[in-house]
Amino acid sequence: MGESTRQRLAALVAAAKSSPDLSEGRLAVLDDAIRDALRNKRSVYEDSKAVILRLFKEVDDGSGDVDAGEFCGVCAKLGVQGAFMPGQSANFRGKIIYEECRKPVWTPSDWDPRLAERSAELPDARLQLEFVYGYTGAQSTDQCLFYNCQGQAVYTLAGLGVVYSKPPQHSQHFFLGHDDDVKSLALCPAEVQYGDQQYPARSLAATGQVSSQSGGPIIYMWDSRSPTSTVAGAAPDNLLAKLQLDKEMRGIVALGFSPSGSLLAGVATDNSHTVSVWDWRNGWRLVGEGKGCMGEPPQVFGLEWNPHELTHEIEPQFATFGKKHLKVWKPAAPNGAWVATQLSFGKLPLQNVVSAAFLVPRGPQKESILAAGMADGQVYLFKGTSPMSAIAAHRPGPKSIQPDGQPAYEGLRGMRLCQQGKTLLTGGADGKVLQWDVSDGTMVEGKFAAPSITLEHPYGSDKPPVVRSLDYDEASSSILVGTLDSCIWEVSANSSTQQQQQQQHILVPGHSHDVWAVACHSEQPHIISSVCDGNKVYVWDLKARQLLRAASVGFVCRAVTFSAVAYGAPGAAAAGHHIAVGGAQGHIRVVTETELRPVWEGRDSTQGISELDYSPDGKLLAAATFDAWVDVYNVEKGYQRIARCSGHSATVRTIDWSVDSSVLQSNCAAREILYWNPRTGKQVPGSCRDTEWSGWTCLYGFPVMGIWPDTADGSDINACDRSKSSKYLVTCDDYGLVKLFNYPVVVEEAPHRAYRGHSSHVMCVRFNADDSMVCSAGGKDWALFQFRAELRLGPS
Repeated sequence: MGESTRQRLAALVAAAKSSPDLSEGRLAVLDDAIRDALRNKRSVYEDSKAVILRLFKEVDDGSGDVDAGEFCGVCAKLGVQGAFMPGQSANFRGKIIYEECRKPVWTPSDWDPRLAERSAELPDARLQLEFVYGYTGAQSTDQCLFYNCQGQAVYTLAGLGVVYSKPPQHSQHFFLGHDDDVKSLALCPAEVQYGDQQYPARSLAATGQVSSQSGGPIIYMWDSRSPTSTVAGAAPDNLLAKLQLDKEMRGIVALGFSPSGSLLAGVATDNSHTVSVWDWRNGWRLVGEGKGCMGEPPQVFGLEWNPHELTHEIEPQFATFGKKHLKVWKPAAPNGAWVATQLSFGKLPLQNVVSAAFLVPRGPQKESILAAGMADGQVYLFKGTSPMSAIAAHRPGPKSIQPDGQPAYEGLRGMRLCQQGKTLLTGGADGKVLQWDVSDGTMVEGKFAAPSITLEHPYGSDKPPVVRSLDYDEASSSILVGTLDSCIWEVSANSSTQQQQQQQHILVPGHSHDVWAVACHSEQPHIISSVCDGNKVYVWDLKARQLLRAASVGFVCRAVTFSAVAYGAPGAAAAGHHIAVGGAQGHIRVVTETELRPVWEGRDSTQGISELDYSPDGKLLAAATFDAWVDVYNVEKGYQRIARCSGHSATVRTIDWSVDSSVLQSNCAAREILYWNPRTGKQVPGSCRDTEWSGWTCLYGFPVMGIWPDTADGSDINACDRSKSSKYLVTCDDYGLVKLFNYPVVVEEAPHRAYRGHSSHVMCVRFNADDSMVCSAGGKDWALFQFRAELRLGPS
């Protein structure tokens, strides 16, 4: 290419940059594509210079200036196009280059430009968050589970405040105000007036979140009785008050109301673990502040008020506890500031304090004994600033990774004083709930108010459920139990040992580790499966909103899929659809959908399975791997591997089958698109522009080139899925968002509806078999979300 031609092309690019519709990245991609196209257009009779000058003259309006429209006209004449722009003509058929994809894509031969007009519109459909599975059992250090005044369970999960109504309703409503991970929750114990409204005791909830991209940590005050708006993502209609803190505070790890409900105390996760006390009803007036504990967070795990301030006319006080420390905070006269006294462990072993409760005051001094739950499962009793004794209560349990990344014993994390201070509930890592008789203000080893309760997992487990939170409902004499594996249980406090198994139920099941993938049954809309970083595969019923079954597969899981068809004769051992599960170390296990009975297991990958997908005819199973290849297995031959599709330069992230099961397409982390013959493993030449695809989950390609935001680098979106009607597409990303687009998504930065709730990288999202539901897997927030899809399905 001659120098003058380069200058002309540079001038075109420079002039077009003045258009707000053309980004720097898009122009750079078009620049490279134009140069390639010029090389192909030149001939013996017309070199590159002559070609571009001729094309420029053809689009020039006579002014001699180059605008964005003329620049795009030159691109079109060269057969080069970027993602379509809203409001501009999409009447183009040919090769398209867009920034996020390293390979060119092609419009279908029968491309209808009116579909681009629909892509530029907001979808005429919505998603409504209907149910979430799991609870913040592992991510929070304080107890985040309560009964409210209506007997509903109030708790946190990911970026949500959740209110669960027990059967027969078996439903949830949500507080949707947060935009990041919620780390703390407190329920107001007293009736309070705010504004001109009176709120009953245990109706108001306070939740605290970590700092987000938009600002510092936030504390929200909301009414747990009221349902949120029916429009997902709208401003929550149960919001009462909000406190925005400085970004240096990082997050709120613990919250607690005073017995009167007038004060709210909170612990931040700055290096000082600043403890603050606010008069929240009077403009969040700060009435006290101090250092909780110096060090890298979290050093302070929780906060507990002395609930006997009003009933026994004692001075207000609360305790903070955490890594090898326990402090009691009291107001100091005359300025009203709050000061802390650190308690001594004396000769008792120094260890982490993971829960605390004040017993009923006794004696003329009206002094409360402070019971502290310890990491080794014991209860330390403190009077004043000194320890009294240690009481054996629970076993320490196994060590697990804590929020600070360090391994530690779970110990005795559940503790709740109930029945007017007569009973102290404790729950430990041994799966037991103990009911201590503390009616006289003391705690004695072996002195119980009722029999102990042993939690027994109905889905089978070789380890007891680890208790993380407890609460008690006076009206029903029921105990609410939150466990480390993100399950919420309800047990009867009055059941005998013989009745315990019949009177304990999992209200809300969850996952035991990071949730990586979700798959929807190909024929039954209400059946889905999920896998997490644990070694189990889960099968769920979306209609009943419950876990049907779970089974160990023997390895850490990464991917899951249902077969497209059922196999075997009815009644046979392997009859029905198959579920294929892929592991982090390359294992694949196939199980039956009804009993999760093993059908086949193999391992041909060394780095791990990233995605699995059955062909539409059910004869083949494709396994995308971190080894940068796709293995294909013949189901009819006992899952014999018949082909290996090698050619990608990075981890294969997504795979899709053609409708006739003859072609496989794959995307990799290097942003490549490749096409394969699944029976030979050889690449299919050409663009496959007119191939009809059974589904679309690939992140790169013509029908999804508009899903990427302007700030994306090609890796921000983790999964997508086309609706069965081919009218909509959902995506999930690193920012905790689930988005709904019109399909195909062909205009740059296409309009969409975005839904918050997840607080981590959302790893997977899928439409169910009839497009009535969308399910998303929340990665490190351990959450599985179930959205109701309100789609207006009209003629294509």
